[in-house]
Amino acid sequence: MNDSRDYMISTVGWKYVYFNGFPSQLLDLENDPNEFFDLGKTDSDKEVFLTSNVCYMTD
Repeated sequence: MNDSRDYMISTVGWKYVYFNGFPSQLLDLENDPNEFFDLGKTDSDKEVFLTSNVCYMTD
């Protein structure tokens, strides 16, 4: 149970959730405020989000 960790990055219109050992999620909060549709099923969507947001936050 000690290995169950999750991390979330949230911006105005997006939320990215990383689960240790499980698939991550990418949610478009602007167009899907109830978080029904996981856009993170494709690596290209996750890569675009992470590249544009995480790099910006660390600079």
